[in-house]
Amino acid sequence: MSNQQNKHPNIFLSADDGIYSKGIKSLATEMHSRRYNITVIAPRTQRSGVGKAITFEEPIRVEEIPLDYLQGAPGWRITGTPADAVIHGIYDRTQNKDQPPFDLVVAGINAGENTSVHSVLTSGTCAVAFEASILGKPAIAFSLDVHDSLFFDDRQAIAEYEIAAKIACDMIEKVVENGLPKEVAFLNVNFPDNVTLDTPIKIVRLSPTKYLDYTIKKEDPRGVAYYWIWGDRLEVPRGTDAYTVLEEKSISLSPVSLDFNCDLAKVKPNLKFLLS
Repeated sequence: MSNQQNKHPNIFLSADDGIYSKGIKSLATEMHSRRYNITVIAPRTQRSGVGKAITFEEPIRVEEIPLDYLQGAPGWRITGTPADAVIHGIYDRTQNKDQPPFDLVVAGINAGENTSVHSVLTSGTCAVAFEASILGKPAIAFSLDVHDSLFFDDRQAIAEYEIAAKIACDMIEKVVENGLPKEVAFLNVNFPDNVTLDTPIKIVRLSPTKYLDYTIKKEDPRGVAYYWIWGDRLEVPRGTDAYTVLEEKSISLSPVSLDFNCDLAKVKPNLKFLLS
C-alpha cells in the first residue's frame, strides 16, 4: 500500500448481527492478522433489518469490553442501532485529537446476503456504510449468502466466513490505497454461499428488489392472531447484484450513490399537473 507504507489502516468495524457474531469475529480476526488498527463498535444484540434507524427516544449505553477475537483488545458494545454505532464512533474519534482519523468504515460480514435496493435500505449492516458516507467517510459493507434457515443465525460454516474475510481485506487494502471515485458513497459487496478464493468478482448494479414481502398469520394459545413477515423470491434481472450472487454464484461489488433524485428534466413536465 503505497500511501500506507509507514502505518497500518485505521478501520472502524461494525455489523448489525452484533459484536459477538461470527461474521464480525472472522473479519476482525483477519484484520488483526494483517496488523490493522481496528476499532470495533457494534450493537450488543442482533439488530438485523433496522435499516438506518437512529435512537432518539432513549439514551444509548456504551460499554467497553475485552474481545477474545482481538486477543483481549477492547471493543465497545452499544444498546443502540448500527447507525448509532457509526455516529458515536466517528464523533468520538474527532473529539480525540490523539487518535488518527479512520481510513475506512467497514460493515460485516453480515449473515445473509444484502443484494438489491430493497435490502440495502433495510439492512442494518448496509446502514453502517450508509451512515458513514453521510458523515463523509468512505465505507464498504460485506455480506455472505446463507440458507434461509440460517437467517439471523451463526451456524454457517466458519470456513466460508474466513474465506470471505480474506477477500474482504484484500479489497479494503486496495480502497485504502486508491480511494473511491467521488461519485461513490460506499461499496456493497456480497459473497455467494460456498465462496472460495477463486470465486470471480463482478462489478454490477443493484437489483431493485428480490423478494415479494407478505405476512404469515398465526395464532397464539389464546387464539389471538400474530404475524411473521416473510417473502417469496422473485426473478431478478441479469447484470444485477442479486443475479450475480444467487444465480451465477459470483461475488457482487456494487458502487452505491447517495443521490436518490430523479432526472428532473425528464420528469418535471409530467408533474406540472400538481402545480395547477
